[in-house]
Amino acid sequence: MSNKVVTILETLSKHELTQLKKYLLSPFFNENENIVALFNLLDRQLRSKDDRPLFDDKSDWQRFVEGAWKHIFKTKKYSDTKFRRLCSDLNQLTQDFLGYKEYATHPITKNNHILKALNERELSKHFSAVERQTRNIEQKQTHRNASSFFENFQLETEYHNHLEQTTAQQNFQGNLLEADYYLDCHYWSNKLKMHSESLNNKTILNTDEKINLIDELLKYVKDSRLIEVPAIAIYYHIIMTFQGEDKEFHFRELLRIATAAGDLFPQTELRSIYIFAQNFCIRRINSGKLEYYEQLYAIYKALLEREVIFTHNQLSPRNYKNIVTVALFVKEYEWVEDFILQYNTKLPKAYQASLLSYNMACLHFNKAEYHKAIEQLREVQFQDAFDGLSSRWLLLKTYFELDEIDAFEALTDSFSIFIRRNKALSERNKQKYLNAIRFIAKIQKVPYQNEKIHQALHQKLTESKVIIDKRWLLDKLEYAKPI
Repeated sequence: MSNKVVTILETLSKHELTQLKKYLLSPFFNENENIVALFNLLDRQLRSKDDRPLFDDKSDWQRFVEGAWKHIFKTKKYSDTKFRRLCSDLNQLTQDFLGYKEYATHPITKNNHILKALNERELSKHFSAVERQTRNIEQKQTHRNASSFFENFQLETEYHNHLEQTTAQQNFQGNLLEADYYLDCHYWSNKLKMHSESLNNKTILNTDEKINLIDELLKYVKDSRLIEVPAIAIYYHIIMTFQGEDKEFHFRELLRIATAAGDLFPQTELRSIYIFAQNFCIRRINSGKLEYYEQLYAIYKALLEREVIFTHNQLSPRNYKNIVTVALFVKEYEWVEDFILQYNTKLPKAYQASLLSYNMACLHFNKAEYHKAIEQLREVQFQDAFDGLSSRWLLLKTYFELDEIDAFEALTDSFSIFIRRNKALSERNKQKYLNAIRFIAKIQKVPYQNEKIHQALHQKLTESKVIIDKRWLLDKLEYAKPI
């Protein structure tokens, strides 16, 4: 059941629900007591609910509507239009509340609006006091990115307008140069950021978005003082990792600035910057430069140390598994074990047990502790079809390494059936795993065959594009080469 007002209210914490109630009770924002009454009923339900959706189906919602109508409108005949309007009004006020909360977290923006109002009323003394207060806030602010540059631009613009009003014409010099500098910083950092994202989309989604005047801007930035601004320089170097002549140099500069000036960016933006660095490493790895696994490992460690990899203080299952995979490749086994145990509680609760067992199994497999890997895999509880794929594939590799022929062949058959029958998997994902199963089954028989068969299998595996774990399969094929 997805009613808009319910959906938005479910995202609020208990503290935010309390704040919203105060907001709704203020006559300045809301004069309709029925909206408050509806909110109180929903608030009571929200505070007592568990992790499930508030209304599981339409019948739950209908029962609530009937009870709410009687509570609010007493004996009046039910009107669906009127109740929908009440829900819509509460939804709109909740959105306004969230907008106000966001606005309140930006004191410089708020003060800039106050300065504009004071300028229009020619309240010079009031203006001076608020301007001093705003500059004190600005000096204590750590972020220096596109958003903060725009706030600085607005501040200097209002200050210029104030000077224009209060300074004798013959002495007026204004403040346009400062305003212009911050406008440039805002424009250039945003423009380069947008182009960085368009280049990334081009590699991932095969899109070809055109950012206006970007070539001219890049030439200008390189030789201007703007390259000294970290929020501009970092996106310039990101762009050059896609299209520059010395991509490795620009990658190193990207990491240097992220390390030295990372605190100048909000957490979400810094996370995006590191993702650009990760994607560069992945492109290099895919081209055969496996040494970039070390760089990728270092980036993940930086993300953890700076705590920018977390969303709402949680680590995503995907990042958890990726970090383990990368650290295992560089053989940081002790670090991996500490990471698996330390950060497991940062995962959503539903994934903690299964991912702990699966990733410990991966660790034991890489350390050639195959029986321990099997013990851990027995504890894995599949959360979805993809968990089933990765766990079964790891188990199949483990049977291969132990030369457990009967178990290997039985799992090969059951795994193939599981993949073909699973409707939750895309055809491409099915084909990737089925191809891997087909090759591992053939590799298992290679030592008993001749050199010609080995060479033909090697060529087919090398040319295969839709397959998982290709590097490991090639290693196993080389090891199984007939003597």
